[in-house]
Amino acid sequence: MAITIVIVALIGLVALAVIGVIVFLEVRPLLEEMLREAFRPSPGRTRAAREMPIPLHMRAQLAKTRRRRDASGVIATLLMGMALLAVGFWEWSNFSFRGEWLSTEGSIVESQPEPPAPESGNSRALIRYTYRIGDDLFTGTWIDEARQTTPGALAVRYLPGQPLTVWYHPLLPTFPSLGRVTLWYVALAFAAGVFLLLTSAVRLMRKVIIK
Repeated sequence: MAITIVIVALIGLVALAVIGVIVFLEVRPLLEEMLREAFRPSPGRTRAAREMPIPLHMRAQLAKTRRRRDASGVIATLLMGMALLAVGFWEWSNFSFRGEWLSTEGSIVESQPEPPAPESGNSRALIRYTYRIGDDLFTGTWIDEARQTTPGALAVRYLPGQPLTVWYHPLLPTFPSLGRVTLWYVALAFAAGVFLLLTSAVRLMRKVIIK
């Protein structure tokens, strides 16, 4: 159970990191504009700077640098969006394009009471079970938790030989879950990828219109 929670948590952290990168890419131009406004010279100095002629080759170099920076940002955003869509599609295909982890039938081997949860004080029971994926037989453990019952009564709910549904990742079959795991992170990858592609398209359209 703990390993499964860690895996799902790591996937969530990766998704949050992707969102952070997206936010940075989109907010960076706004921050740059705010910094330019904050450090803009006084009107007198601006007037004097305008009176100073800028050499033609420096103007061309500045414009070229600005175009390269904008093009690099658009390309990076486009590639990241395509990568997110590709990874999301690949991960989704591992589950036969379903909305949750694959499932198989397992069987309880034994159950025994566990000490109450330290934070909530709820009763807990340790469940050992087996499940088969193809020709391979696996063994897993799960800790169930419930309120208003004793650990012994909770353990009795899971009798040896009782069938149960086991969810698993096809690439990580040794880390199952007795709770349904949806592919929310795949949906997040698709949403982020589409958002980045649309953002890139809007930037390209603006450049074409400006030109």
